[in-house]
Amino acid sequence: MEATAILAGLGLVTTMAAPLLASWFTHRRGREARLRDLRIQLFIDVGEYLEESSRRLEAVTEFYPTSGSSGPKNLVHPTLLTARVDLLASGSVREAWRDFVKTEDHLSWEWQENPDVNSEGHPYIPDSRPVVATSRESVEALRKALRDAMKNPDKR
Repeated sequence: MEATAILAGLGLVTTMAAPLLASWFTHRRGREARLRDLRIQLFIDVGEYLEESSRRLEAVTEFYPTSGSSGPKNLVHPTLLTARVDLLASGSVREAWRDFVKTEDHLSWEWQENPDVNSEGHPYIPDSRPVVATSRESVEALRKALRDAMKNPDKR
């Protein structure tokens, strides 16, 4: 008789707990899906900003500029991207983003303070400058980190 009472009690507890557990699991899966969607959108926004930055880099290193930065003007500002990267991205993406922002700042300083000038008076930064190589390396490192992160956007 005691075994029957124990089994009946377990059945009652299980029956009562099932909706609560189902609700908890559903909430958890929904939260994970929302975070995944936010990470994917972040990676897309960072990728778009990265491509525009690559265009700018190529434009400022051309002796005779033929192309410029004519990409979308509705890119997310890098400060906002930094905040989202800090909150949502994995460590490798965070590190690559920080290096990218730092080298982009150095490149901007070099462009504004120390450019060479071609025969037509257009400023440019020669490929031989270390900041150009460092900038290209940081672009590629961030691209790789984004590609790796997109393989598993659930990972933080």
